[in-house]
Amino acid sequence: MKPGRIQFRIPGNLDVKQIINKHPLEFHGAGLREEKLLYICDALVKSMALHWRTMEDDNTPYAPLCAARLDKVVHNYDKYLKFLTATKIMLCDNHYTPGEKCKGYRYNAPYTGQKLQTVTVYNVTFKNTMRAAAEAYKEEVKKSLHGYSYITKWWETERLEIDIEAANDWIDDYSQQRITEIQASTSKYKEIEVENVVNATESFRLIVEGIHTHRNNYRFSGEGHRFYSPITNLKRGLRQFLTYNGQPLIEIDIKNSQPLLTTVLLQQSFWMKVGSKPCLQDMCKEIYKKVNADSTAQRIIMLLKAPETIAKVNYEITKYSKLVVAGKFYEHMQPFFEALHPAKTIDRNYVKTQMLTIMFSEAWRAQHYTTSKVFREEFPTIYDLFTAIKNVQHNYLPIILQRIESFLVIDKICKRISKERSYIPLFTIHDNIITTVGHEVYVQKIMEEEVEAFIGYKPTLACKELTRKMSVAM
Repeated sequence: MKPGRIQFRIPGNLDVKQIINKHPLEFHGAGLREEKLLYICDALVKSMALHWRTMEDDNTPYAPLCAARLDKVVHNYDKYLKFLTATKIMLCDNHYTPGEKCKGYRYNAPYTGQKLQTVTVYNVTFKNTMRAAAEAYKEEVKKSLHGYSYITKWWETERLEIDIEAANDWIDDYSQQRITEIQASTSKYKEIEVENVVNATESFRLIVEGIHTHRNNYRFSGEGHRFYSPITNLKRGLRQFLTYNGQPLIEIDIKNSQPLLTTVLLQQSFWMKVGSKPCLQDMCKEIYKKVNADSTAQRIIMLLKAPETIAKVNYEITKYSKLVVAGKFYEHMQPFFEALHPAKTIDRNYVKTQMLTIMFSEAWRAQHYTTSKVFREEFPTIYDLFTAIKNVQHNYLPIILQRIESFLVIDKICKRISKERSYIPLFTIHDNIITTVGHEVYVQKIMEEEVEAFIGYKPTLACKELTRKMSVAM
């Protein structure tokens, strides 16, 4: 093989050489190089694959490009991005928030909604630069994962497999079905919707390929300290093609997890250190400092134990807690939402979406929702508590809940399982634990015990075989 071989993934109709020849002054005059341009183009494709779920949830075609990561390989990356946007190959959202959001980029027409091609170049020096940056990033991630070998070791075995042929067939069927549905609809934006489907399915293929070739990137990310891996990024329908060491997988899920975890916030001990019981200070030191800086924690404690309303507050908290523990909270709220929209079909998923919107929207925005007003009338103390947290910083409520979730699932449950039965494979998808079939009874037992010990209530768990039976060799 010729030395210095590098392969990049870019849109199938993007001819980089042709673009360079069309704009020689802007390209060569600026001292740009083809392999570095391809690297930037490839970086956007990979970012789209990494963030497809967030992009879908936020309804945005823009994927973030981290300047710090680009700079490790292409020091004058800004010149390449300027060239790519000036030639209309890419578009930028020009939205940057220090420490929170990188600028977002997307491919422009006609390069969006295209199947990917592999472009090969040869450059020993640049390949070495890429390798050095990749090794530095791995070392950085390794340091951040210190103490979590009981989670990472299952990735390091490289025994997690995916039936790549079956997975790609599923992607083909999914893509065709979605495109057929769009074309048969009355939408005014069919072309854009079809492009989005193609972009998403190409991202799915990259993720599947990465698992198949064991290019496994895993890390903790964000203030919520969530653990992200190729499984968390894999579309649910594709998880059926996973096996570990040839064994089928099974998933155990904490039902109604977000409302369930909010019951921790209703305990005074979470907002102040009481003995050895884990609290906000233990989980999120920076958030704890900010919540205490403006006395929010004290206001929350007073809200929960106000003597003039203590009986009413206790009744409300008990009612709310029983509903979320039983997994009936959304059903309880459903009649209230139906009364707001008598002509509309209101199901559980609609209620769930609305409630999560109320919980995670900025306080000033949430107060204007009619559904928010209904929730406040039914659970005033809980609504006011959520608002107090969001008034410190708009995203603190979901961040705190994510940190509680991570603490329970990874720091408590998985760690205990690893100590007691180190041979049991463990993979996580936030509030969900995946293991090989045969270990589910024990894993469920530990999950129930640890959640109940921390929040005071026994959770409702859902256990489901993940691997399709036909994909497992007998």
